[in-house]
Amino acid sequence: MKRVLLSLVVLGWMGALVASPAAAQKPRLSLGLGGVVPSGDYSTLDNAGWHLMGALDLGLPHSPLSVRADLVYGHTSHQGGLLSGGTKLTGGTANAVYHIGAPMVPVKVYLLAGLGYYSVDISGTSQSKPAFDGGTGVALGLGPMHIFGEARFISVRTSNSATNFFPVTLGFTFGM
Repeated sequence: MKRVLLSLVVLGWMGALVASPAAAQKPRLSLGLGGVVPSGDYSTLDNAGWHLMGALDLGLPHSPLSVRADLVYGHTSHQGGLLSGGTKLTGGTANAVYHIGAPMVPVKVYLLAGLGYYSVDISGTSQSKPAFDGGTGVALGLGPMHIFGEARFISVRTSNSATNFFPVTLGFTFGM
């Protein structure tokens, strides 16, 4: 009887060890919206605008790191003058995310940086070019759902001068 009980305890402990890394690898879906603030030469052409973001995040087991892929669609309007209309920003990035803080604390801060590819369409003239980004965010919540806010700098390496902008996003993250 003692052997059976000991065997069940050992099997349960081993199952918990195996399940722990698998739980850390569950993907999380984020959906958000916010403002886009043009920077550099882009700010002389366009006013602030809006954007939508969707992201999929996968945590690395026993690590404060995760990998995240996100898609962004945004729009800014021209400042008048010679051009009427606006600029459409469509693209995605692959990011490394570093989470700061203890797992059981309801407020988590994170840093992210990555590479991507964006299409910048200025009044019908489109360029698709590589991009890089970096930023920080904060998430609030326990369990499978969090509220988050983040700010990033994205630079699309368009011809002549880079298209630089700051998307500021508010949204929800769901565990899957």
